Amino acid sequence: MNKRDFLLLLLLVLLTPSICRAQAADISGTWILNPAKSSWGSATRPFKVILFIEHREPALKYSGTIRYADDETRDFSFDGAIDGKPYPLERPAGKGTMSHQRLGPREIKTEFRTDDGSHVQTVNTTISRDGNTLTRGLEIRSAGQVRRWKEVYDRK
Repeated sequence: MNKRDFLLLLLLVLLTPSICRAQAADISGTWILNPAKSSWGSATRPFKVILFIEHREPALKYSGTIRYADDETRDFSFDGAIDGKPYPLERPAGKGTMSHQRLGPREIKTEFRTDDGSHVQTVNTTISRDGNTLTRGLEIRSAGQVRRWKEVYDRK
């Protein structure tokens, strides 16, 4: 192998990881729950959910409102990053931490865990290739019970 071939091979080896690494999908926007495409399992079905996301990888900030059929509403929010680090947060289940970890360019795993470990919520969020559908697979382990369901959101 001559010097020129060696340099070309070295350049190819150095550039391949950055070429192959897929860019994280931007999930910024307003998302509306699509109840017809969602499946609720043992979870209480909400009447309406609106989700507002600001995403600048790795920064992630979101807020939203869940409204149930009896007009009960619950607001939620998060301000942190998709970095796998735990961020302090208080949820209806109690005080705890939430972390977001990137699994792939279109998938994020979120975990909320109460400080005493009695409640663990795991969410796998995937955005469609066209960027118009957000799917969240949820699992809650609490009080010896496990509940699972799927939420599908359309970009407004």
